Amino acid sequence: INASELEQLNAWFAQIVIVSQAIAQSGYTAEGGSEGKLFELAKSSDIPVKGLETVERQIDALRAAQSESGEGELLEQTLAEVEKIERFLPISRRPGSRVILINSPTT
Repeated sequence: INASELEQLNAWFAQIVIVSQAIAQSGYTAEGGSEGKLFELAKSSDIPVKGLETVERQIDALRAAQSESGEGELLEQTLAEVEKIERFLPISRRPGSRVILINSPTT
């Protein structure tokens, strides 16, 4: 996504897009994460699965962060964090290292 497309988004949504792309560019996918595997294991074992947060609560938290810090500051913080992601993730992919990225399920 280019800068002009990001400018049309709310800062909290642009934050999600930027971080998601940084993680994807480091070679990680949602399909390779533990959340889906744990969900399938629970489902096949008839264990009920409940999310800790709803999507609405997560969005409300992102909007609140945007209101507290302002759009510009939120995006500046996000870009600074992306630099950390780009430094951290490749290091963690060394043989023998493990990284787990988990999102709350929506069910």
